[in-house]
Amino acid sequence: MLDEGAVRERIDAHARGILAGDLEQAAADFSEDFGEGAAELVARLPHGIRSVELTGLQRGDGELLARVRYTSDEGEATVEQRWEERAGRPLIVEAKVLPGPDGSGEAPRSRARSPITQRKKSITPAGRIAASDPIGGRRKS
Repeated sequence: MLDEGAVRERIDAHARGILAGDLEQAAADFSEDFGEGAAELVARLPHGIRSVELTGLQRGDGELLARVRYTSDEGEATVEQRWEERAGRPLIVEAKVLPGPDGSGEAPRSRARSPITQRKKSITPAGRIAASDPIGGRRKS
């Protein structure tokens, strides 16, 4: 069973890699199956990311679905990430940029609703982080 604490740690490390501009560290969290999708995904994020926020984490059948918001001076993009355990550790097996509230994110190619959208009411809020804060370390009350 996928450990939520381990996934949160990986999301935190992934965010720190993005914030530091260390794409090699961030890329280590993508499964081999994801392939060149990681480069496409990163290209769709705003440049100069200054904060990352875990906005939701939902347990699925053998997976965890995370929503992560990346913010820069250019705008923001929210990414839906599907994490599964592979080779004994959590990895991102699927990710896509979702439309942002201000229209800054690109719409998914398919109009089909994703599982995380269908279960929107059970997504839990988490605090915004900067480079020195752990993801989800400060929860909003």
